Amino acid sequence: MWPGSGHLAVAARARSPHDVRVPTCEEIASIEDSVDRAARANDLIWRNHPRPTQLRQLRADALRTALSEGRDAAELADRLGVKAGDIAWMTSQEKPTWPVLPATR
Repeated sequence: MWPGSGHLAVAARARSPHDVRVPTCEEIASIEDSVDRAARANDLIWRNHPRPTQLRQLRADALRTALSEGRDAAELADRLGVKAGDIAWMTSQEKPTWPVLPATR
């Protein structure tokens, strides 16, 4: 192996046109429409996002908001590509969990 070739390989890979910027949880949380927010979080959960737990929390909070706004669970399920019963499971935590507050000592 040539000296420095490892560095060049990393630099070339970093500039690949296939590298796609992954939205942060904060960016997802800023989506105004609760259904859009839930759908985007759900989509990213299945795409190896670095923070899947936070995305699940975002999705649950967005779904709870959508339900409280009068949106139908069947409509939400259709938008997320899941069964209507899954919406109840996804929203089973009783209180909002996003943003996660740091633990205090």
